[in-house]
Amino acid sequence: MIKDKVDTRKKIITISKKGEAMLPQLMPLWKDFEMGVGEIFEKAEINILEVLEKIETQIEEKSIYDRVIERAKARLRANVKIEKFSAVYKADFKNLNLEWLNHYFEVEPIDKKILNNPESEIINTGGMIFFALIDEKVVGTCAMIKINDSFELSKGKSKKEIPVDSRWTFGEAKPRFFIRELSSKVPFKTQAQQMQPPPPKLEAKMKAEAITNLSKALIESYIFLDTAQKVEAILNANLKNGLYDKIDDPMEFAQTITKDIQAITQDKHLRFGFNPQLAADLLKGGDDDETNPILKKKFEDEMKQNNYGFKKLEVLN
Repeated sequence: MIKDKVDTRKKIITISKKGEAMLPQLMPLWKDFEMGVGEIFEKAEINILEVLEKIETQIEEKSIYDRVIERAKARLRANVKIEKFSAVYKADFKNLNLEWLNHYFEVEPIDKKILNNPESEIINTGGMIFFALIDEKVVGTCAMIKINDSFELSKGKSKKEIPVDSRWTFGEAKPRFFIRELSSKVPFKTQAQQMQPPPPKLEAKMKAEAITNLSKALIESYIFLDTAQKVEAILNANLKNGLYDKIDDPMEFAQTITKDIQAITQDKHLRFGFNPQLAADLLKGGDDDETNPILKKKFEDEMKQNNYGFKKLEVLN
C-alpha cells in the first residue's frame, strides 16, 4: 500500500507478483460471478446500486437509531397525558410525594405544609403543579415552586409500577410544559442569551473572507479534492451574483452556507457555523482537542452533558 503522489490523502493497493500470476485464472471466475449476480438483479428488475444509494441518503438524513427513538417517543407520548393542577388530583400529589419521601428521606414539617396545602403554598404564589396520566389515572407529578424571581423544580415523583419508558416520557415532557407555561407569563431567555451581546452585522468583505477561508480549509482537508474545488467555485459564484447580499446576520449566513455546501457535496457532516467563542479558543491553543486545554475541557463537558453517549442503562436478568 502506497500513497498517491498527486493526492496524499489517497492510498493505492498493489497486487503482488504471485497475485498477478493468478489473475488469468481468477478473471473468468470474477466475470462469471459478476454476470450471475447481475442476472439476479436484472430478472428482479432491481438496480442494487440505485437502491443502496437511496438507502444511504435516507440514513444520512436521519439515522435508524433516530427514527426508532422518534417513533418510540411518539408512541409513548400518545399514552401519557399531562394535566395542570386540579383539586381532583390533590390527594395524588400528596400520596405520591409521601411515598417517595418516606422511602428515601424523612417527611419534614415543610413537606407536610406544602403537600397538605398545594394551592396556597404553590399555586397561589405563582407556582405550578403538573400530573402525568395514563388511562386517566395519575402516575406521576411534579411542581415548580416560585421563589422570588426564580422557580425551583420540586416534588417530582412517578409510580414505581408504571413502565420505565413511560416514566422517561414524563421526565422528558416536564421541562417542555414548564417552559411553555413560564413563557406565557414572563419573557423567557436562557442565561446564555441574556449574557450574550447581539452578533455584529456582516459586511461584504467579511462574507468574502469567510468563503475564502472555508474554501481553503476544504481544499486542504476534505477527502474529495474535486468536490472541495466545486464548492469553492459555486460559493464564489453565489457571492459574485449577489445571493448573499441581503444577509447581514452571521447565524443566517452560516445556515445558508451550510445548506449550499451540503447541497453540493451531499455530505450532511459538513457544516459552517458562527461561534466567536470557539474561534477565540482555537486561536489560543490550536484546533486539536487533545493539546488545546480549552477545547479538551469543552469536549469533556459536552460528553458529560450527553451522558457520554449512553441513552439508557438496564439490568438484565
